[in-house]
Amino acid sequence: MTGTLYLNEPALDEVLADPIVHLVMRRDGIGPSELRAAIEVARTILARRAASARLADPSYRIRPTRT
Repeated sequence: MTGTLYLNEPALDEVLADPIVHLVMRRDGIGPSELRAAIEVARTILARRAASARLADPSYRIRPTRT
């Protein structure tokens, strides 16, 4: 996998382009759209937790994420 890395992680599109990832997803019975949806749910949950932490502690800082 090549491309721009953020925090040493490949972009989701790069991961989903990997044939080995496709084999694992097929084995697990999940498709790319289902995986993207699950990741979006996780992002939402993490964003809400970060927002709650900021409200509880105004000095709290979180690194921006790329979309």
